[in-house]
Formats: sequence, structure tokens, C-alpha cells
Amino acid sequence: MQTLGGYGYIAEYPMEQYLRDAKIASIYEGTNGIQALDLLGRKLGMKGGMVFMQYMQDLAAAVEQAKGVERLAGVAAGLEKSQAKLAETVMGFQGAMASGNSEAVWPVLSATPFLEAMGHVTVAWFLADMAVMAQGKLDALCADKGVDAADRKAYRAFLGENDEAKFLDGKVQSAIWFANNVLPEADGIFKSIGTKDLSALQVVL
Repeated sequence: MQTLGGYGYIAEYPMEQYLRDAKIASIYEGTNGIQALDLLGRKLGMKGGMVFMQYMQDLAAAVEQAKGVERLAGVAAGLEKSQAKLAETVMGFQGAMASGNSEAVWPVLSATPFLEAMGHVTVAWFLADMAVMAQGKLDALCADKGVDAADRKAYRAFLGENDEAKFLDGKVQSAIWFANNVLPEADGIFKSIGTKDLSALQVVL
């Protein structure tokens, strides 16, 4: 910006995009690092771990609900798998922090990716929860209008002419898309965390 002088901050130059792209660097600590450490150091252990246990119970209930909807079978399976990985990771963190040895720093090094992975699981849960409700309303709407959802051509035509049905179907499709395209990233992150890599501390400065 300084070299552009009086011409300054305008869209015709790439400087505007550079500044927008770099803006995240000034807020990363607050939204990622500090919040990740807060999640790890405070939230997981809140009320003796009962808050996290309630989270897991609510998540399990959402998985069971999704299992009862045929279209959401894949969503339920993916969410259940990620929930198991989440529980395994948290148990590993607890064991490491209680060990008192060098492994105790592993959870701290893994805090930010853990935040990201837990975020994926939570979003998948909320989308699945909405999809279960949406599918129930969609089934009722189809029954009311005499539409056979198994007849894909008739069903697509119905969606094209009914805005409410289109909206509800979109909720279901969103949950399916997220479970297939984003939630698997959480499994990769949990696998990476599971290596218990401490190489960041081995660098000779």
C-alpha cells in the first residue's frame, strides 16, 4: 500500500485481494489457537467432564435417529464412526495429560486440529438432526400429495413445483453432502493426531 502512494487502496490493483487474503493471519490466534486451547483445557473437563459426556450422549442420540431414516443411513454411519474417533482421541488426551511425562504436551500440540475435527463432527450432527426432521415432514408432504418418492421422475417433478418440498429435500441433501465430503476430513485429522507426533519440540534452534 505504501508503494502505491496516493493512488492507494483500489480494486484495480491486486493489493486489495492480498490484504483480504492476509487478514486471517491477524485473527488466527483468537479464533483458532486460543479457542482450541480453551476447548482442550477447560471445556472438555468442565463439571468433571460431564459437559462433554452430555455432548457425546446427545450425539449418540442423533446417530440413532438418523439410523431410522433410510436416506440418512450413510450419514449415520459416518457420524457414528467419527464419534468413536472423537471419544478415542479425548481419552488419549486425558491419559497423556495425566501421565506427567513428555507425552503430556501432545494434546497441546494437537489442540487446533482437534478443534477443527470436533467442529466437523458437530456440524455433521446438526445437519443430520435437521435432515431427520426435514425427511419426516417431506414424507408427510409426499403422502398428502400422493407422491411416490421411489418414483424418481415423479419425485423430481414434485420438487420442481413445490417450494416447501424442495427446501426440505435440500436439507436432507446438505446433510448427505457434508457427511460424504467434509466429515471424512475429521477422520483424517484424528488419525494424524493419533500419531502423537512431538517433532515440533525436537527442532534445534
